[in-house]
Amino acid sequence: MQGVAELGERIEVIANNMQKYMSFRVGKQLVFIDSMQFMSSSLGDLVENLDNDRFKRMRCEWKGQELEMLLEKGVYPYEHMNCWEKFNEKSLPEKSAFYSSLYEEEVNDDDYLRACKVYEKFNCSNLGDYYDLYLKTDVLLLADVFEDFRRGVAELGERIEVIANNMQKYMSFRVSKQLVFIDSMQFMSSSLGDLVENLDNDRFKRMRCEWKGQELEMLLEKGVYPYEHMNCWEKFNEKSLPEKSAFYSSLYEEEVNDDDYLRACKVYEKFNCSNLGDYYDLYLKTDVLLLADVFEDFRRVCLGSYKLDPAHYIFAPGLSWDAMLKRTGIRSDLLSNVDMYQFIEKGMRGGVSYIGHRYAKANNKYMSDYDSSKPSS
Repeated sequence: MQGVAELGERIEVIANNMQKYMSFRVGKQLVFIDSMQFMSSSLGDLVENLDNDRFKRMRCEWKGQELEMLLEKGVYPYEHMNCWEKFNEKSLPEKSAFYSSLYEEEVNDDDYLRACKVYEKFNCSNLGDYYDLYLKTDVLLLADVFEDFRRGVAELGERIEVIANNMQKYMSFRVSKQLVFIDSMQFMSSSLGDLVENLDNDRFKRMRCEWKGQELEMLLEKGVYPYEHMNCWEKFNEKSLPEKSAFYSSLYEEEVNDDDYLRACKVYEKFNCSNLGDYYDLYLKTDVLLLADVFEDFRRVCLGSYKLDPAHYIFAPGLSWDAMLKRTGIRSDLLSNVDMYQFIEKGMRGGVSYIGHRYAKANNKYMSDYDSSKPSS
């Protein structure tokens, strides 16, 4: 308590609930925020995706072989460390002690071997020394990753303006005067596959700029991708498409059909994909261009019918409202009559809200199965 008191006279907190804080300030200069609110991937994945020259804080602390050994997320036997005496143990425990019941997985051989080498290289005399090193590297790695994230956001624009549904989902955000991101699902709720299927072939202008002939014909349908099969970076180096069963989607609880899988195999071969990484790049590129053509045709229809551009709206209700006003010529005045205001206010409905309780079974004299040996409830 004394240490916290020395940080600042007042602690300002932004909380999700009684147990979890999103941010807290303990002085004018010192603010703690949760990096998981910005980057939901694990620290290991974030570190793996960061170029080596970005680890500026790590490079200030270590050089050469020591630095190379620490430029990967380390492992730690959290559940083994269940008492203070464990910090005095003179060596790393066995690999099985690194098991995580939270993720229900064991540490792999490479990570355990690297932990043993780190323990020896940095002359750790006990698990307390290893803990200090592990904690220090985690802090510096996260600092370098978050600094790179901040730099990337800063390069997009001086100010990011957001229209949000909630803390996790944005409907639109602007990162400069010219660059605005909107969600096409707010206008067209059908799947991209259905939208592409309903679009005439001559409307795929961006696709036609990129491919011609047989290649174009093969790509004018929504492709398929083995999302759940791609659970590690090594999968991108696989030299061929996986079996059809690998394309199963647990989200939609359905498998890919034979025709789509056969077409994916033909695309893989036709475009000379050397591995799944090449197929991923092609799949992503076609998805972006197909959606661009679909949305541009949607803009064309709206401009022709209503003289309104959907790209200047964030969702269909706003577009529909303006189309109604423009078509009817009605001017919507402000409500000045209290009866009209109350009439509309009574029609407003909020979300469902309830307080859940544990299962309870009544037992009282008014019930047919009343048990007098138990308390009345």
